[in-house]
This record gives sequence, structure tokens and C-alpha cells, in this order.
Amino acid sequence: MIILLYGSDTYRMHQKLEEIISHYKEIHKSGLNLRSLDLKEANYQDFQDNFRTNSMFKEKKLIILKNTFSNKDFKEEFSKNIKDIKGLEDIILFYEENSLPENNGLLKVLKEEARCQKFEPLSGEKLRNWLGKEFKKHNVKIEKRDIETLIVY
Repeated sequence: MIILLYGSDTYRMHQKLEEIISHYKEIHKSGLNLRSLDLKEANYQDFQDNFRTNSMFKEKKLIILKNTFSNKDFKEEFSKNIKDIKGLEDIILFYEENSLPENNGLLKVLKEEARCQKFEPLSGEKLRNWLGKEFKKHNVKIEKRDIETLIVY
């Protein structure tokens, strides 16, 4: 499975990343196959080394790839091999803290082959609803007028 999380709303995107990691850790208690690669410092071979290594516990891997879109060589190699990769049981999660140009080659490929979620800043009613849910999640009661005041600030 391939997942892409991207956009400029890094707060909500980070929440989603933590939700995925928590869910993975609930199922795979050892956590030995949870990996993170920053592709500003790593390359496609580093990814393959992590991806192809067999687990002695036969559990799925979760490989988190950050800053992928700044690594030209990785983008090209991954795009060429995506058909082979997407059929595997392991999870590859792209985490990109930026809005991406719609004409980006890897983004086009991922939109066809992966589960994609774009996180853009909320406004209006969506922002009000999200704030209400966040306060409720932390068992805090807040009035609508207080939410409006918070939004203004």
C-alpha cells in the first residue's frame, strides 16, 4: 500500500501521520519494521535496502519517506518501479510538508496508484467544525462565540 500525505497544513497532516503510526504499532507490537527516511540525506538505494530487507517476524513494514519531492533521482526510480512496489503488502508513506505543483510527475503517478490526502489550511465553516471537534476530543467545552474569537486571533 502506498499513501501520500502532503500540503501546507502541517498540523493536521502531522496528526494524520501519528494516527497511522499508532495504528501500525497497535497491530505490529515489536515496531521493528517502522522506518523513516529523509530523502534529503538518503537515496533510492537506501530505500530499497530498507524495503527489501526481510523481517524475521513476518510483519508488514511501514516506511515513511520525507522530502521525497526534492530528490530527483528518487522520484525517477520510484516512478519506474511503482507497479512492482504497490503490489507488496508493506506500507510506504510519503510525507511532504508542502503544496506540490499539479504537473509534478511523481505526484501524477501517486494520484493514480496511491491513497492521497492533501492538507490545506481550513477556513470558514470547516475551520469552525474542526476546532469544535478538537476541543471536544480533549473534553473541553467551548462556546461558538469563543471559537469565533479564537479564529480572529
